Amino acid sequence: MSAESTIILAGFFITITPFLGLPSSWYAYIFAVLGLIVFGTGILLRARHMPITRQPTQPESERPVDNHDTEPPHEPSPIA
Repeated sequence: MSAESTIILAGFFITITPFLGLPSSWYAYIFAVLGLIVFGTGILLRARHMPITRQPTQPESERPVDNHDTEPPHEPSPIA
């Protein structure tokens, strides 16, 4: 079952659970389990869509330095 289907199914069960006529003490357990399912599936979906970050291949001492901050400011042109 896909993660998206799991979310939909858990949402359906969360919606109908109060109307099942179960003893009230069961609801805490049922909602806790369904909440963990939704939580875990949400983390799984987030992990799927996050970009993969690459580790630098060069040590920091060998990386090129960006010196754009050290350039002198440009002089404004005089208005005639």
